[in-house]
Amino acid sequence: MAVENGDAPENSGVNHKELNSALLSSSTKCRLAELSRLEKSLADASLPESSALKVVPSLLRTYPSYRDRPSRKAVQNCLRTLLINGKYSDALPLVLAFFGNETSKAGLAASNAFVLVEWGSVLVTQLAIGEEAWEAHGMEVVNQHASILETCMVAQGKSGVKHSALVTTRRALRHLFHGEKGDQRARQIIIQLTATTSAIGVRGAVLLGVVAGVCARYPPLSSALATQKGHYISFYLREMVGSRTTVPNHLANALEEFFSSSITSEDLERDIGPAFEKALLRAPEVVLDDLLSPMLGTLPQSVDVALLLSGRLAKPLLSNVKSSNARVREGAVLAFTNAVNHSKNEEYLLRVADEVLNPLSSSKLTAADHRALHSRILTNLPHLPGRSEAICKALAAVAVKESNEAALYAELHALSHHLSLLIQTRSLPDETIKACTEIVGKGLSDKKPAHRRAWVLMTGDVLWQTRKYGDAPKVRLFIDATIPRTLEMFQEVTSNVLAATQSGLVVAGFVLTALYTYIMDVVGSSKIQTSIRKASIVEQACSLNPKLSFLIGHRVYSKLVAPQDLKWSIRALQACSPWISQTDNASMIGDAWAQAFLYFVSATAVPHEIRKVAVTALHDSYLEQPSPVALRMVKGLWSWQEHLTVGQQDSAAASSKSGSSRLYLAVHAICPTREEVRVNASLTSDMLQDQLIELLVLCRPPLIPHISWIGTCLSVGQDPGDLVRSAHERCLVQIKSCAHTISDDVHKAKVRAAASDAAAELAFVSPDTIIPQIVQDVVRDLSAAAVRTYSPTDFAIARTPQGTTFVDVLSTKSNDVSIIDKNTKDYDTLRWEAELRSQLASKKGQERKVTADEKAKVDAQMKKEDVIRKNVLALEERLRRGVGLINALTKGPPTDSRMWFGPCSTALLDIITAGAGLIMGNIVEMAYLDLSKLIATRLGSLREFVGVAILRAVGTPSLPDNIKQEPLGGKMLSKFELLILWIDEFRAGDQSTLSLAISKRTTPS
Repeated sequence: MAVENGDAPENSGVNHKELNSALLSSSTKCRLAELSRLEKSLADASLPESSALKVVPSLLRTYPSYRDRPSRKAVQNCLRTLLINGKYSDALPLVLAFFGNETSKAGLAASNAFVLVEWGSVLVTQLAIGEEAWEAHGMEVVNQHASILETCMVAQGKSGVKHSALVTTRRALRHLFHGEKGDQRARQIIIQLTATTSAIGVRGAVLLGVVAGVCARYPPLSSALATQKGHYISFYLREMVGSRTTVPNHLANALEEFFSSSITSEDLERDIGPAFEKALLRAPEVVLDDLLSPMLGTLPQSVDVALLLSGRLAKPLLSNVKSSNARVREGAVLAFTNAVNHSKNEEYLLRVADEVLNPLSSSKLTAADHRALHSRILTNLPHLPGRSEAICKALAAVAVKESNEAALYAELHALSHHLSLLIQTRSLPDETIKACTEIVGKGLSDKKPAHRRAWVLMTGDVLWQTRKYGDAPKVRLFIDATIPRTLEMFQEVTSNVLAATQSGLVVAGFVLTALYTYIMDVVGSSKIQTSIRKASIVEQACSLNPKLSFLIGHRVYSKLVAPQDLKWSIRALQACSPWISQTDNASMIGDAWAQAFLYFVSATAVPHEIRKVAVTALHDSYLEQPSPVALRMVKGLWSWQEHLTVGQQDSAAASSKSGSSRLYLAVHAICPTREEVRVNASLTSDMLQDQLIELLVLCRPPLIPHISWIGTCLSVGQDPGDLVRSAHERCLVQIKSCAHTISDDVHKAKVRAAASDAAAELAFVSPDTIIPQIVQDVVRDLSAAAVRTYSPTDFAIARTPQGTTFVDVLSTKSNDVSIIDKNTKDYDTLRWEAELRSQLASKKGQERKVTADEKAKVDAQMKKEDVIRKNVLALEERLRRGVGLINALTKGPPTDSRMWFGPCSTALLDIITAGAGLIMGNIVEMAYLDLSKLIATRLGSLREFVGVAILRAVGTPSLPDNIKQEPLGGKMLSKFELLILWIDEFRAGDQSTLSLAISKRTTPS
C-alpha cells in the first residue's frame, strides 16, 4: 500500500508531488518535459528502486487522461524502459495487475480501450524478450489484450481508433513471432484462444484474425497457420455458426484474413458447408444477419464455391428468400450473390440457375417481393451458354405480365443484364432476340406510364451496354423492334414536358438523346432513320424556345430524383456536347447546357455516386472538345454566380441549394491532367493558357471555394509565372473587364473584389512584370483632379435614383441645394432641417399639373443630371477599382511593398483631400489605415497611429468615431513627431515609412 500513496522520502531521487502535478497538467509541453526526464532516469538506473515503484501508479493513472499522441507515447516509453531495466523487476507485477484489472471492466470508452491496447502491445513485446517471463505471464496478457482489442472494435463511428488498434496489435505480434520461438508462440496463442475453455470465448475472434493475418504474411509462420487451421474452423463453427444469437458485425468479419488466406474448396465442402446447411435450417436469422455473406465474400478467388452452392446452400437460401424477416431476405440474396461471384464450374452454375429461374417462370412465386428477389439473384449470374437464352425468354414472358412496379424493375434489370451479355458474346440466336424484342415492344406500349418507363430504361440499358462490343446484326434487330415505340414516347415527352417529368416518361427523351449517334450508325431500316431525323432529337433536347427543353430546362432536371433518370440525363448532356460546341458562344443554349452540368455536379439532391458520374461525363466532354466546352462552362460558372448573388429563384443555381460550395468539381473536370495533356494533341499550350486566363478571376474563394488559380495552373502542367510573363496584358484585360457588363451592384462588388485578389496574385507570381502595370492603373484610377472636377451637388445627383431630379427647377422658394459640409459648425441642425423639409414635401399629396414650359424645364434638368450621374458613377467605378487593387496588395500574397507603396499611398491621400469621401464614404480612409500598417515594424504599435495622425491632420471627416476620440494635439502630435524624428535617422530598407511621411508633408492642407 505504500506504493499507492504517501510521499517519497527526500533522498528518493524524485519529488512525487511535483511529478504528479506535472503528469496531471493540462500543458502538453510540461507533461512531455517531465516524462522525458523520468524516462532518462529510468534508463540510466539513477532512480532508486523504491522511488521507481512509487512512480508506477502515477504513470498508470494517466491512461484515461491523455488525448494527444505525444503524451501517450512518452508514457509508453517510460513503461517500456521501466520493464526492460532489470533493477526494477518488481514493477512488472504492478503493471500486470493494473492492466488485468482495467481490461476486465465493462463499458470502457473506445479511447481508453485504445490506450490499453497500446499498453498491452508494450507488455507483449517486453514479455517476449525473456522466455521465463513469457511462460509466467504471456498467455494471461494475450487473453487480456484480446478482450480489450474486441472492446475497441465495438465502438461506433470510431474507424480511426479501430484501425490504429489493429495496426498496433499487428506490430506487437510481428515482434513476438520473430525469432526461433515465433512458431511455437503462434501455435500457443491459437490453441489458447480457440479452446472451448477460453475465458473470453467468441471475443477472441478479433485477435485470432490478426494472428492469422500476421502468420499469412510472414513465410516462416505459414506452416503454423496451416497446422492450426482445424482449430480456427472448429472455433468458427462452434462460436459463430452455432451461436443462438445474432453475431455482431465486428466478430462476423473478424476472421476475414484467415478465410482469405487459408480456406480451400475441400474445407468448405467437408467442414463449413454442412455446418451452414444445418444452421440455415435451425437459425436462419443468425446465419443470414449477417454471418454467411462476409465469409463467402472474403474467400480467395482460387476457391470454387459452385459445388457447395449447388449441393448445400441454394435450396436453403432460396427458401429464406421467402422469409417474413426483411434482414433475413436481404442476407440470403447477398449470400447468394457472394457465392455466385466465387463459382466457376458451369455445370453446377446451370443447376443453380435452374433452381432460381424455375419458380419464377412457372408462376410459383405469388408474392411480388419474392419475384423481385429471385430477379436480383438472376442479375448476378454470369453468362451461361445454353441457359442465358432461356433466362431471357422466361424473364421477358414474366415481365410483360408483371403488375407490381418494384418487381417489374428487378425483372427488367435481370433481362437487360443477360440480353446484353448474349449480344456482347455474339451467342444470341435470331429467334431468341426476335422473341425478346417482340415482348419488349409490347412493354413499350403499356398503358401505365410507370411500366413504360421501366421498359424504356431496360431498352436503353441494353443498347448502352452493347454500344461498343455488341453484335451489330443483333443490335440492329433490337433497334428496329424497339425504337419506333420509343419515338412515340419521345413525341409524348416533347408535346408536354412537365407532364412527362411528373410521370417519369421524360427518361425516354434522355435515352434517345444519349444513344442518338449510336442508333443512327447501327439502325438498318431507312424508314426508322427518316423518323429519327424528323424527330430532331438533339435539336428538341437543346432548344429553349418556344417549348421548355426536357434536357437543359432547369424546371425539368431539378425535379429528377431516381438515380436512373439522373444518370441518363447526364449521358444525354454528354452526347449533346459536340452539337453544343457548334453553337454560338453567346448563345443561351450553351449557357443552359453548362448550367445543367453544374446542377448535377453541385446540387445537394444529387447522390454522391451520380455526382461522380456527372464529373466524369463533363471531363470526357471536355477532352473531346476542349476549347468550346471550356468556354461554355466558364460562361456558365459566371451565370451561376450572378444568379446566386442577385437571388434569382427561377434558376438552376437556386434549385441546387448548394450555392457555390461544389463548383470546384466542375473546374477540376475541365482541367486535364499532365498525362492527358501529353497524349491529347488538341490540348495545346496556347489553348490551355487561354482557358487559364478565363479562369483567372473565377478561381477565387469569394466566388468558388476550395480552389486556387496557381494550383489549377500547376495541375495542367503550366507554370503560372511563365504564363503571366508571356500574357500579362491579356491577364490584366481579363481582370479589368470581368465586371463591366454586370448591372447588379452587389454582384459587381463581389466580382470586383475577386478581380483585385487576382491582380494581387499575379503580382506575387510575377512582380517585375505586373506591379508596374498595377501601379500605373492605380495612379490613373485614383485621379485627384478627376475628383475635384465635380462638386458636392454632383455627387448628390449621382446618388439620386434614375428618373428623378435632385434639383427642383419648379420651386418658387429660394432653395439652397448645396450639400451640407460635415465640417460645418451647425451640421447636425442643418441636416435635421433638410430631412424635415423632405418629409413635409412627401406629404403634400398629388402634385399639381405642370405646364408645357415647366415640363420642358424638368426634362432639361433630368437630361443634365443623367449626364452628371453617368460621369460620376464612372468615376466611382474607377475609384473603387483602384482602392480595391491597393487593398488586395496590402492584404494579399506577400510582395515587395517598396515597388508600389509610395505611389499608392500618395494617390490615396490625394483623393482623400480632394473629397472622394463624399461618394465613397470611408472606404478610402480605411484602405489608407490598412496601408499604414505596412510601414517599418520597429515602430511597433505606433504604425497604426501614424496613418490616423496623417488622416486627422488633413481634416478628413469620414473616420470612424473610435479613432477620433483622442485630441489631435498633445499625445497624438507627439506620436507623429516621433515619426519625424525617426525620419532623420532613416536607414535603407524602410522606404514605405518614408513614403507615408513624405505623402503627408507634400499633401496640400
